[in-house]
Amino acid sequence: MGRVLREIPAADAPRRTLAWLVVAEVAMLAVLLVWKRLDGLDLEIYRLGAQAFLGGGDLYGPLPPTTDGTMLPFLYPPFAAVAFAPLLAVPVEVGLVAVTVVGAVGLGAVLALSAGRIVMSGALLTKSASNEPLMTRGGLAVAGVVTLVAQALALLSEPVRATLGFGQVNLLLMLLAGVDTLATERHRMRGVLVGVAAAVKLTPAVFVLFFLLRRDFRATANAVAAFVVCGAVAWVLSPETSARYWTDIVTGHRIDDPGYIANQSLRGLLARLDQPAWVWPLACALVLAGTVLVMRRALAARQPALAVLACAVGALLVSPLSWTHHWVWSGPAVAVVCVLTLRKGRARAAVLLGLAAVLAWVFVASPLWDHRDVWPLRESYVLAGGLLLVLFWLLALDDPLDAPGERGDVVGLDGREHPDP
Repeated sequence: MGRVLREIPAADAPRRTLAWLVVAEVAMLAVLLVWKRLDGLDLEIYRLGAQAFLGGGDLYGPLPPTTDGTMLPFLYPPFAAVAFAPLLAVPVEVGLVAVTVVGAVGLGAVLALSAGRIVMSGALLTKSASNEPLMTRGGLAVAGVVTLVAQALALLSEPVRATLGFGQVNLLLMLLAGVDTLATERHRMRGVLVGVAAAVKLTPAVFVLFFLLRRDFRATANAVAAFVVCGAVAWVLSPETSARYWTDIVTGHRIDDPGYIANQSLRGLLARLDQPAWVWPLACALVLAGTVLVMRRALAARQPALAVLACAVGALLVSPLSWTHHWVWSGPAVAVVCVLTLRKGRARAAVLLGLAAVLAWVFVASPLWDHRDVWPLRESYVLAGGLLLVLFWLLALDDPLDAPGERGDVVGLDGREHPDP
């Protein structure tokens, strides 16, 4: 077998493997579009918001009803309405298919940059006496299969199902943040995508913390600059709308019931427990401190994927409003836990994989909807987020992971590191 593989030209093996992976990805997308019911409620709100903003209407006032008669407010920053404007150029159905495909591919990309990248590094693969990966083709193929399997399972999770069904932008924002934080390190424009994502929806601004902990001040400045420029564009187009958002809407007072079960954040949990208002900021401070500790430990262990995922989970927990469909980072989080668990001994791996299976069940079955009277199930996403942070910490205690690209190198199709130009 080894002789046969050695006879394959070096340039052909990765290309053939990539070709088969692309075919598998296209097949998965085709099944998704046939199987998944897409109603596009939120996508219609995005279109209505863009229409109101560009037409000089009241972006944050009552919008026209959607096709099924639903009336919902526009809660995003003004620049989001600008970003959603291209949706007006195509019918709703076309826009929904486009958002679905890009979102699903974006999910796969983040999985490839996290779980797949760890496998591709050879950290989990047997190495030859010369310390070279045994088979480049095998390494790429295994990483691709791991990514595709993780993507298929993540597409079954309730956060992803709901995001695609509503036509939400969560997966697109995850793609922007994932590429900006997990792709090559020394790119001069690093941080811009996080800034743009934060201008569309404020939550991705939390990934600036990742840059700060890495002392990547250029990426931090890029993120801030991109955010300001995007906001300035919206301000030029409509100063009144921008002023209203930043002085009124941003305070979040239009959230009628933070205790609604779909709000799987610390604020939602504490509201359902009827805790006094001062408990929430205290709980957020504790979770943020824990998140920073996990991120620092992960970065010290040269595991940037764990640091990014810890940042995402921490943000979901402390955000005032984290609907269940906001938890799209759960797929990459569980996948990375499973992949890194393979570095453990059998007994520890069995325990950790068992916990990962419970996490996967929580996000796929989403038991909170049918068991609202059972406290652990009602708060299952919040508890799962806490467990993920603990698992990230434990996995970061291993020996440093020599994953490629973490010192600014680019991972080529040959599985080797190349200096980032």
